[in-house]
Amino acid sequence: MANPIVLTARDHDQNHVFRGSKAGASAVLGPERLTQLQESVWYLVWSPEAVGGEVVLEGAPEVSYAGTWAVLHRFPWVSGGRAQWAAITGPHLALRVRITRSIVNGEVDCYGIGN
Repeated sequence: MANPIVLTARDHDQNHVFRGSKAGASAVLGPERLTQLQESVWYLVWSPEAVGGEVVLEGAPEVSYAGTWAVLHRFPWVSGGRAQWAAITGPHLALRVRITRSIVNGEVDCYGIGN
């Protein structure tokens, strides 16, 4: 990737987009950086003790969109201590990382990078 951009959520000051364990928890990224990207790669890292859960990467026309967001990728839990990834093409106006099924005994971190 030439000149990669590390993606972080709008209200997050860490090097990852999101960390959580409860269903419904989410982080939203807006057009500030997303419209500059032609591709992005998303990594989910399940903590070693994590059991169960599911995370989705979703897109919408704006960060305040109140309707049903489009699912771009679904990350089902496979095992604790595991990383998963997905590549998303094209610029987007809004992306959301959301836990759809709670994670038991652990958590998940989400990282994003694009160019």
